Amino acid sequence: MKNFKTFLKKSIAFILAANIYIISTALNAFASNSVTITMTVESDYSVVEDVVKYTNEIRNNVGVNAVTIDSALTEAAMQRAAELVVFFNHTRPDGLNSGLSLVKATSKAENIASGQLNARDVVDAWRTSPGHYANMTASNYSSIGVGCAYYNGTYYWCQLFANSKGDGISVSGVFESDYDVKVAKSNMVMEYKGITKIDGKTNPTYKPTIISKNIGFGETFYEITANFLDYKSSNTNVFDVNEDGVVSFKGKGKATLNISLKEDPSLCTNVEIQVAGLPEYVPSPNESSSCQDDSSSKINNVIDSNPTDISQTDAYQMGDVDLNGKVETTDTLMILKHVVGIVSLDPTQAKYADVDEDGKITTSDALLVLQIVVGI
Repeated sequence: MKNFKTFLKKSIAFILAANIYIISTALNAFASNSVTITMTVESDYSVVEDVVKYTNEIRNNVGVNAVTIDSALTEAAMQRAAELVVFFNHTRPDGLNSGLSLVKATSKAENIASGQLNARDVVDAWRTSPGHYANMTASNYSSIGVGCAYYNGTYYWCQLFANSKGDGISVSGVFESDYDVKVAKSNMVMEYKGITKIDGKTNPTYKPTIISKNIGFGETFYEITANFLDYKSSNTNVFDVNEDGVVSFKGKGKATLNISLKEDPSLCTNVEIQVAGLPEYVPSPNESSSCQDDSSSKINNVIDSNPTDISQTDAYQMGDVDLNGKVETTDTLMILKHVVGIVSLDPTQAKYADVDEDGKITTSDALLVLQIVVGI
């Protein structure tokens, strides 16, 4: 019987290893999958006509026809300007399409920029860049659209050119606008921006900011709003958090705040928050148990079932990569996504992902988690 059990374990381990390979391959194939967020920016239409004017001055100087403003091109350029807040690149944030995918024309071009404060400055910047200048002076273009988005102290600019006829329609003014933006998971780097130590008596509630780095442009960031996020506390006796991301402090101690994207929980970040200024919180008998309590109960059950073997208890603690109090197949997927480079684990997640504690996160750790899940 002992030999049969050994054979069975090895067979299951082989099957699990094969499944890991298949899953890893599939994850690589879908590495460009995107999630959708909404960006709220100030769309500045008041600068559009000036950008067109200065561009036509340059075109006139080299003896090519003036371009006519086009309302559809301008709306496409405004969309692109908002997307540049997320990913400053001629490739759109989804990682699949260029900015020109928004333009319906047989010949088209795009200029982008950021940081310039007005129409004159941005046109001058494009004029001194050979590639941008070539787009602005190409004789085959007859229409133009201009986008300008203001976000968190920075202006983002876009020019779109096409060989189609412009309608000559423009609007003026500055409007707060919402744009749906598809972002490749590989282009999203979530970070927690806020306190890690707080006096809960003086500050009974707190709302952190969750940001993602614009990996296409220096050190700029954009905020991911609460309606796209899920929040969890590892110990609700220290603090709780509602669906709007508002943290309510209940007792002194330390707990981990987990923030994940609703559309894909593997895109997440964790931070340990230390609360002082309050007594230890003791829940009443009628209160439901927290995730932390559920996790402790499961660990105790393992200890009771086999008091001489604590290795599986350690694995339960180590395998909980998403810090939700349970070891599940989703923890395996998070490890695999980290291994193939789709997501990056923060230091807390990495600690629990290294199940074999060899200082590295590999498919072997994913296999150990799967073995825990199936009870090997």
